[in-house]
Amino acid sequence: MKSPIVKQVVGTIVDEEVGHVAFGGRWFKQQADELKIDVSLFLNRLIPKLQQRHPRKDNICHRLRKQAGFSQQELELLEHYRT
Repeated sequence: MKSPIVKQVVGTIVDEEVGHVAFGGRWFKQQADELKIDVSLFLNRLIPKLQQRHPRKDNICHRLRKQAGFSQQELELLEHYRT
């Protein structure tokens, strides 16, 4: 059983991390728009390469990633390449 203070600390970390990920996602998409890069094509090439170097087996929290601005397509791509 987690103590109330641990729950509070973990909750704060999650809230801050969602904000950081959302900021990074917006920045990435803005840069892609300016450089006329198709985000879907880029991610379809990048994610498999990242997965090979740094395999992830843990579950993806769709709720939090959606809260951070991930699209359904991005979530499906992440799930597809999760080992």
